[in-house]
Amino acid sequence: MMADPEETEATPLLQAASSANSSQASGDRQGEGSGHEANLAKYTFYVALIVLFLINAGTAIAVPPTTSVLQDVICERYYARQTGTLLASVSERDCKAEPIQTSLAMVKGLAGMDKSGPPSRCFLLEAAAYSGSVFGYLASSTIMDNSLWTPVCLGLGLIFTSFCLVLPVPEQRPLAAESDQQEVNQPLSTNDAPKSIQRTLRPVMILLKEQSSLVVLLLGLLLRSLGVSVMSLLIIYASQVFNWSFSRSGYLVSLDSTTHLVVLLLLPTVDRLLLSRRGPAEVSTHFALARSSVLLSALGCAGMAVSSSPSLLAISILLYGLGGGYGQSLRYILTVSTPEEHRAITYSVYAIMETLGTLVGSLLWPLVYQIGLNLAGPWVGLPFVTSAGLFGVVFLTLAVGR
Repeated sequence: MMADPEETEATPLLQAASSANSSQASGDRQGEGSGHEANLAKYTFYVALIVLFLINAGTAIAVPPTTSVLQDVICERYYARQTGTLLASVSERDCKAEPIQTSLAMVKGLAGMDKSGPPSRCFLLEAAAYSGSVFGYLASSTIMDNSLWTPVCLGLGLIFTSFCLVLPVPEQRPLAAESDQQEVNQPLSTNDAPKSIQRTLRPVMILLKEQSSLVVLLLGLLLRSLGVSVMSLLIIYASQVFNWSFSRSGYLVSLDSTTHLVVLLLLPTVDRLLLSRRGPAEVSTHFALARSSVLLSALGCAGMAVSSSPSLLAISILLYGLGGGYGQSLRYILTVSTPEEHRAITYSVYAIMETLGTLVGSLLWPLVYQIGLNLAGPWVGLPFVTSAGLFGVVFLTLAVGR
């Protein structure tokens, strides 16, 4: 028996139409989903810009007043031990004694409050972080002479605001598969821990063994991060040398962040000029930029160490800040010098070296500053002289690592 021709001809057509409609709807949903993801990513990025600005502003605005409070507490306790009684008031000049300033530098170093710079690797994010630091130091120096605790409250308010801005941002990380989730949730046994560390370190050791020049460049990065961390003493150093209040010293710290921000804004223009010089010529240019940056930082630190006037100190800070292009040039050099499969490892080691230099500096520089205060006179600037010497070694690593 023959089938009905209308049914046999109509049925496939209906299925095709249904399939076409389904595909179109699926495409529309996919387009809407991708558009939503793009808008969400853009929204998240702008929130990150604002949050970085607020966090750095909130941190910076609290540095001068908290430093002043720490000095007052240490100063009162010091003279209470010396006299046996708690004095009603102690002058700012009396608080500049060597034991007090040594304790102040050590407390700030151990607290690790001051950072050499924003940890971000994105141009706009770094700019937002530096802008926040500039705003924070300027606002704090302007306000704290009238009210010491107002900048501290403002700083806490800014950081709390940044926390509130992050809460509504949805998590964009895709959910892990059930098998992967079970693997993640499994506890790591004691026997597996050494094997896990060994698996992590093996590619790093292979990479460093194959490219010895990379070891030299990363060692230079470590020393440079150590040298940069000396700037955490700047607000104490300026106050000690010129007998300034911390509000006045805060203006100098803002000058450092302002110079770094200007250099950061100029770097994209420099990169565009380098686009016509692809290949070895471009790498050589980045090496030259890195060496110039390190040289300017060394000159700036040496000038800060021997500054006999506020104007000379300000010029030295400007010179130091002009050396802010080292990081971007070195990252480019490491990127083009490392095989693509090892770049993630290289970036991880880069971040570790930066953090390690900052941590070591937070302990080292207060001790060096104590030695300088004990020797007195021009030796008060000993940390900055030492930092200039470290930058000189970094300059040599750029010559050897090439």
